[in-house]
Amino acid sequence: PVLVGHSAGAHIAALLIGDDRYLAALERDVPRPSAFVGMSGPYAFDPTTWDTTAHIFTTTTDNPDAARPVTFASRSFPPTLLIHGSRDQLVTPNASVAMRDALSEAGAEVTLKTYGLLAHGGTVMAMVRPLRWVTPVFDDMLSFVRAHGADRAAERVKTGEAAPSA
Repeated sequence: PVLVGHSAGAHIAALLIGDDRYLAALERDVPRPSAFVGMSGPYAFDPTTWDTTAHIFTTTTDNPDAARPVTFASRSFPPTLLIHGSRDQLVTPNASVAMRDALSEAGAEVTLKTYGLLAHGGTVMAMVRPLRWVTPVFDDMLSFVRAHGADRAAERVKTGEAAPSA
C-alpha cells in the first residue's frame, strides 16, 4: 500500500512508517507501505508543546522526539514524495525540507516538490478535477504512485531489493 496524508495526516502517516511501535500495536499482519506521499506535513515540529496537539501526545512528553517524524528517518523508509505549497504559512515548507534532508541523509529515496501558487490546503485542492490545471500536483502524485505502488513493491521483494513485510 501507498500511504498518503495531508498536514496532520502526513505527520501521522510518517510516524506509522518510521516508528515500528505503531504498526506492531495493531497485533495483526499489516503490510509495510511501499511508498509514502506527504502533503504539507509538519514533520519536524514538537506536538507536545502546542495546546491543540499536546493531549494527543501525552505519552511522549518525556521524549518529544518520539512524536517527530524526522526523528525516524532511516534508509528503510519507503520511497517518499513530499509535496508542499511555497505559500503555506500554517505549516511552512521548511517542515518538508527538514524531512527531505533527514531522509536523504539516512539514504532513503525522497523527492520534494514545492508549488509556488499553493498555500496549506491548496496541495489537496489542486488534486480535484476542476483545479488540476493550476499545478501538476495530481499528475506528480499519480506518476509517483505508479512508479512505487504495489506492483513496484512486489518487484522489489522479488529482486531482493526489499525484504517482504512480516
